[in-house]
Amino acid sequence: MTSLPTPPCKPTMPHSDTYPFIHPSRFTHHLTGQSALITGASRGIGPSLARAFALAGANVVCLARTAPALDLVVASLNATLLALDRPNRAFSLPADLLAPSTLPAILARARALIAGAPIDILVNNAGVSRVAALEDDDLDRWWAVVETNLRAPVVLTRLVLPGMLARGRGAVVTLGSRNACVGVGYMTAYGASKTAVLRFHECLELEIAGRGVRTFVVQPGDVATWLEDEAEGGGGREGAKAVLEGIRASRGTEARLVADTCVALVAMPEAAGLSGLFVDAEEDLERVLEDVAGSAGSRIRAERLYRLGVDVL
Repeated sequence: MTSLPTPPCKPTMPHSDTYPFIHPSRFTHHLTGQSALITGASRGIGPSLARAFALAGANVVCLARTAPALDLVVASLNATLLALDRPNRAFSLPADLLAPSTLPAILARARALIAGAPIDILVNNAGVSRVAALEDDDLDRWWAVVETNLRAPVVLTRLVLPGMLARGRGAVVTLGSRNACVGVGYMTAYGASKTAVLRFHECLELEIAGRGVRTFVVQPGDVATWLEDEAEGGGGREGAKAVLEGIRASRGTEARLVADTCVALVAMPEAAGLSGLFVDAEEDLERVLEDVAGSAGSRIRAERLYRLGVDVL
């Protein structure tokens, strides 16, 4: 029987819901005039992300495969914005990210919805999970996990990045996982994709540092999402079943904690010090930013924390 290992990156005193330092009331108009593209916006953490960025003032293009569910999210969000007398709006963009050749056209459709305005904020939230033994797995399904979790965020980032750099402003946030910190059996595709996307952000930061564009991998914590519900049980293998049971038993983090953390990272000037790094939404962001502000005394800088690494003798 396989159980879930305890990730070394898990906070010792995690938050499970939003808290004063990242509360939406602090960022009500911080993103006014900006536009955000949020993938996977119809379910899981997606609706909370769309709401958080809209309440911070951004126009939000909500992208997902499932049009009926997406339209409900957008209609509800626009009703809220109208009730609050806000000028910004949410827009529905049904699309499938699994075909990379279609992504430029999808981005063009997104910009058309916001009257040709540029994408200032990209939130790569769409993701899929799979629990299966590699020796039994269908490789097309294995690669579909990597395509969704890694290739789609990379292609979308590549498409929006030149404009962001030219304007000297922008943010790319990708939802990550503690599977990038610790190996979990029966999750080879998911673990590989989430580890790779973290390294991608680290390397990208080395290329664009100081040019006004910040980039983060946000680990959402133990949020109840549809990912676990749709993950397959590994063809009846007991180890895979145990992994699924462990994931489902650990649920308890609110999606709004993740969404509010993402908005804070994009809106707060001091959060630029975490650009390119792994940010755990369950960890207290105020405490982390206090360390970053410590300059020479920063443990994050001195010990190269929140990065991928391989310990050796």
